[in-house]
Amino acid sequence: MSEKKILILSEQDDVSTHNVVEWLKYFNASYVRMNSENDFDFHLKIQNGTKIIAIKCNDLVLCLDDIGVVWFRRGWISIPFSKANPDDVFAPFSSQIDRHLKAERSTIIDFIYYALKKKPHINFPHLYNINKLFVLSEAQNIGLIVPNTLVTKDNIDIFKFIKSHKQTITKCIQDSMFVKINNQDIMLNSTSLISNNVNNDDFIKLYYSLFQDYIEKKYELRIFFLFDKIFPCAIFPWDKIEADGKTLEKETVIGYERKRICPVQIPSEIKNKLILLMKQLQLESGSIDMIVTPNNEYVFLEVNPVGQFDYVSKLCNYFIEKEIAVKLIEMNKYEN
Repeated sequence: MSEKKILILSEQDDVSTHNVVEWLKYFNASYVRMNSENDFDFHLKIQNGTKIIAIKCNDLVLCLDDIGVVWFRRGWISIPFSKANPDDVFAPFSSQIDRHLKAERSTIIDFIYYALKKKPHINFPHLYNINKLFVLSEAQNIGLIVPNTLVTKDNIDIFKFIKSHKQTITKCIQDSMFVKINNQDIMLNSTSLISNNVNNDDFIKLYYSLFQDYIEKKYELRIFFLFDKIFPCAIFPWDKIEADGKTLEKETVIGYERKRICPVQIPSEIKNKLILLMKQLQLESGSIDMIVTPNNEYVFLEVNPVGQFDYVSKLCNYFIEKEIAVKLIEMNKYEN
C-alpha cells in the first residue's frame, strides 16, 4: 500500500506554510499543498458498498482515501460558481436559479469539509475566525484572568464603565475594519485608549461596542500552541502605556527599531489552563495573546487559530516550522 499524503490547505503567499513545506521536503514526506486561490473540482461516487471521493486542484486529482492527515493552515475550498444563462432562462427565474446553484455548491463544499474532518487534522476552517466573546468567556470559565469587559450600546453603562477604571481601551468586538481608498487597503486602528476624563455628553449614539480596562504591561506574551506544546515569547513594550502591542517595529530617526523579544517560561498552572482552553475550543493549534502585569499576573486576551508564528520561531530559536512538520509526519505514519 502506498504511503498516504499530508494535505495542506493554505493561502498562496503564506510564509509560514512555505517554511513548513521546506521541512517536509527535507524529511522526504509525501504531501500535497492546495491554496485558496486555486479552483477546485469535485467528484463523488457511491455504489455497491464502495465510495470514491476525489478533489481536483491545478490538474491534480486526489482521492480522499489517499490522504492521511490534514493541516488546515488558513485555506478554503473554492469551487467555481456557475450562473444561469439569461438567454436560456425566463428572466424572473434567473436570480432564483443562481441562489439554488449557490446552495448546491455550498452543500458540496460542506461535504468535503465533513469528509476531511474525519481525518487526523490540525484545526478546521470553520474555526479560523472563532468568536472572540466565546473565547473570552471560556477562558474565564477555566480560571484564567481576563480584562474587565463591557459590550453594549448603552451610553450610560459605557460612561460608568470608563469612570470606574483609571484607563480604558476600546476595540472591535471581532475583526478589525478594512477600507479601500484610492485602490489601497487600509486597516483602521483596532485598539484605542480612552481617558477616564470624559463627560457623558462626549458620547454620540453608539452601536454595540467593546470596552476593557487597560492592563498595564510588564511585557506581552505571544504563545504559539501545538497540541500540548507551547512556545512562549515575551515582547517588551516601547512605552509605559501602549494600547495596541501588535506593532513590532517602528521607524525612528536612525532607522527601524524592533521591540525586545525573547523566549520565556510560564508557570505550569497557566500552561495547563491554556491546554484545557484550547481543548474546549477544539483547536489543535493557534497563537495566544496574554499580558504579564508588573505584579506578575497573567491576563488572557485572545486566541488566533491562524496567527503568524514566524517571528516567535526565529527570534526565540523555537524552530516551530520543524515542530509542525514533524507532528504532521507522525500523525500521517499513524494512519498508514
